[in-house]
Amino acid sequence: MAFTAVQNVVTVAFDSSITVNIAATGLNNLIIVNIYIPNVTATVTSIADSANPYGNSYTLGSPLDNAARLYQAYGIQTVSGITSITVVFSATDTYRVSVNEFSATGKISYDKRSTGSSSTGTAVSVTTFSPVVSDELIISTGYFSVYYGTWTAGSGYTKYTNDNTLVSQYRLAGTTSETSPATLSGNGYWSEIAQAFREISIKTVEGLAIASVKTKNGLAIASIKTINGLQ
Repeated sequence: MAFTAVQNVVTVAFDSSITVNIAATGLNNLIIVNIYIPNVTATVTSIADSANPYGNSYTLGSPLDNAARLYQAYGIQTVSGITSITVVFSATDTYRVSVNEFSATGKISYDKRSTGSSSTGTAVSVTTFSPVVSDELIISTGYFSVYYGTWTAGSGYTKYTNDNTLVSQYRLAGTTSETSPATLSGNGYWSEIAQAFREISIKTVEGLAIASVKTKNGLAIASIKTINGLQ
């Protein structure tokens, strides 16, 4: 089982909403929406895609405030072929939104998240967190205030969104202890949100469809069996 990075698009605009135009999404793929607000007063009021009102739903995590406001949302593409995602805000300002897409050989399921922030320093990380199993996708979004500075992804991570202020980075096969580290080229404010996603394998044995999450220490974390469409 393995995750694959599919596409990354970032849009910056002065408006009360931003629409990010993307290549058509794949069925069951994971969409990450990274959102930067240059203050701590405006909020995200909605996220919808081009299939709205019958499109995919997006789960918006709580914001991380540190001189600016950072959000990270995700959605599993139960409706494929999406070509745009629109984020609506509570006020007009200059916002940055990036969309990251990932695919997997099996189904994708949310695990957990962690955050970190500081008003100083060049070493970026979230509080250490523990994905349920190894080989999970770790995807983080971050912002930094270093003017024309650079964000260098930590060991094992690949920088994806590469805007002057908003970034994202990922690790396709994480461990059971992660901090999503990065290094800034200069001292300043920074924030980071990291989320972990696990993969559910799909197997078929003599007409029996079996979906199971990886196990840890010999314990089954989750399993679903379906026979003739019945769970």
